[in-house]
Amino acid sequence: MKRMRNLLVRLVAGAAVGALAGLAVAQTAAPATAASGDQATDSAVTVSGRGEFKDMRFTVSQTKHLTSQAITVSWTGGAPTTLAGTLFNTDFVQIMQCWGDDDGTLPANPGPSRTQCQYGASPTTDRGNWPGNEYDDTRKIFYSADPTNYGQDDRYGAGGVSGQGEVPFKSVDGTLITSGTQNNALYSRNTTNEVDFARTGADGKGQEFFEVQTANEAPHLGCGVPVTAG
Repeated sequence: MKRMRNLLVRLVAGAAVGALAGLAVAQTAAPATAASGDQATDSAVTVSGRGEFKDMRFTVSQTKHLTSQAITVSWTGGAPTTLAGTLFNTDFVQIMQCWGDDDGTLPANPGPSRTQCQYGASPTTDRGNWPGNEYDDTRKIFYSADPTNYGQDDRYGAGGVSGQGEVPFKSVDGTLITSGTQNNALYSRNTTNEVDFARTGADGKGQEFFEVQTANEAPHLGCGVPVTAG
C-alpha cells in the first residue's frame, strides 16, 4: 500500500522546549491550488493542548492538498507572552515541521520524536538583535535541576545537574546529527521554516503564518513523498 509521507506541525508553548501538541497533517499530492494562508479551508483542524496547556486550542488552516505554501496556525487560551526588554521571556509559542508517525514513547503527547523535527537553526553569531537566548531557539539542553525530572531530555547527553547536551536530528533517510545541530549540513537559519518566537496577546490569542516545506525544499523531512507500507 502506498501513502504520502506525513507532515507534522509540532507546536510548543512555554519558555523552554517542551512538546505541547503534535498535529499529524496528511500531505497529499493533489495539484489543487492552495488556499491563501489566512483563509480556513474545509480541512482545517483544531487540537487541544495537554497538561499545563490544556486550556489552549490550536487551529491549522489547511491540512490536505498541501504543497509549498503558507498556512495559518492560530491559537486561543494562552497566557500572554512576557518580555524581558527586547527578549521573549515566557509563554511564547514555537512552531516547527516534523516527519514520521507517532513513535509511542510519549503516550501523553503522541507524535514522532522531536529528534525528527526541524528546529534549532538560529544565529550562531550576531545575536544582539535576536529576541531570545540560545536555550530557547536551539537544540541545546541545560539541566538546571535534577535531570530525572526532565523526562526524555535525560537521554540527550547532559548527565548531571548543570550539564549540557543537544537534541539530535534524525533525517528521513536515517542520517543522524548529534553535534553541531544549530546550523547543520541539512538545514540552517537560511532554509528552516521554524517559528521560534510567536507572541500570545493579552486576550490569550495568537496567529502566525507558517511555510509548509515539501521534499523539494526539505529533502531531509521527505514530506509529500510516497512511501510503501507493508
